[in-house]
This record gives sequence, structure tokens and C-alpha cells, in this order.
Amino acid sequence: MVLAVAAPRINPDRLQRVAVLFEDDHLLVIAKPAGLAVHGGAGETKKTVLEILTAAYHRPVELVLGHRLDRDTSGVLLLVKSQELAKTVIGLWPLAEKTYWAVALGSITKPLRVDRPLEDKEGRRRAAATRFEPLARLDRIEPAATWVAAHLETGRTHQIRRHLAMAGHPVLLDDKHGDFAANKAWARAVRDAGGPRPKTMMLHARSLSLPHPATGEPLTFEAPVPEIWPKVLEVAGHAVDAAGLLS
Repeated sequence: MVLAVAAPRINPDRLQRVAVLFEDDHLLVIAKPAGLAVHGGAGETKKTVLEILTAAYHRPVELVLGHRLDRDTSGVLLLVKSQELAKTVIGLWPLAEKTYWAVALGSITKPLRVDRPLEDKEGRRRAAATRFEPLARLDRIEPAATWVAAHLETGRTHQIRRHLAMAGHPVLLDDKHGDFAANKAWARAVRDAGGPRPKTMMLHARSLSLPHPATGEPLTFEAPVPEIWPKVLEVAGHAVDAAGLLS
């Protein structure tokens, strides 16, 4: 079940490219666009998700990130409206079900589970596991690719990107863990086939399910893919229901 948007609390004219999926007195769930950082950091000069949302409210509100998405990852992002509730979300996070969509280099023909530890920022090796399900072959252009669904069993930094790279199928247009030459060739092939020029990493947080941290009610949210995705998938080899992916 995807819940409808509650009564507006934000000035929509100030949201720029951010879309509200759901809001109540405790939560704000948005569809984050690719190319937008969720919070400030070293070298960050553009407005962040937190800055845009805070400025969009008619009255001051406390917003705390329930989790994070990379700058170039689009999709479902959960925020909570108090530090205390953020602690509750952390406790509920092992119960959350998170599904991502990615376009990965090469051919993945059967379900794949990558169970390999990943180093954190302090150099500690942390257990990490991700399940990948192929959704469609994208071999009309070269290099060939696969549209996959990724299901996180743990939540490490860049987990999907790193695990796909370890499996030999990096996310296309990933400029950190991907294949530079393949990224360039694939983007050119999409454009040459009549598609839009893909500029950001092909990774999207499609859905998030978890209990409501205040009421316990089961919640599920889905974020539409960026507008270029249906056309890119089509020219790469798989026609999709664009209306379904963009709603």
C-alpha cells in the first residue's frame, strides 16, 4: 500500500525538484532527485535536500534524516520531525525492507547474492549482504547491461555500488566504483540510439517499507524513477510502462 500525501504543510513552490510522497505530524517522505546531496559536507556548494525542505515550510520545523542516499541516487528518502523519533527509526531499521533499481554493466541472468564484508571509513571490515534480481536484459546497445532490483540485507556505505562492482557488474555511470570506459561508451550508445543523454548514476531507491515509528502502522512508499529512465530502458532493449514508472 502506498499512502497518499497528507494535508499540505509545505509550500510546494519552494520544493524545486523535490516531491513529497507522504507527510504527517511525525514523518516526511520525499522523492529525492539525482544530483542533489541530502546534507552539507566538504566541498558542497549547492543547496541540499535538508536546506530546500527547511526553507519550504511555512513555519519552523525540525527535520532529521532517517537514512541517507548518495548525491547521484534518486528515490525514497525518509525524514523524521524530532531527534527522539529518529532514535526510534534507528531501532526499527532492521525491520525495514528497501528495494533499489539499478542498471548494471553486463549480463546478469539469474538471481545473485553478494555476501562480502565492506570496509567502513575507519577501515573496519563490516558484514554486508545484498540480493540482486534481474528484471530485464538491456542488450540492444553496447555495452550490454541488465536492469536489476537490489534488496539490502545490511546497510553499509555505497553497499549496492560496491557489491555490484565486486561481482563484475558495476552500476552504470557510477563515477567512483564503476568502469569509466564502459560508462562513457554506454552513455554515448544511449544517445546514438535516440535516447536522452544520461548524466547521473543509474541507481534509484524504488521503495521503502517499515512500521510507523509513532503508531506501528505498516507503511510502504514508492518513488517514481527519473524521467529519462523509461526512454533509456527502451532504447537499451526493454520497453516499459512509462506511466507506471513515473507515478
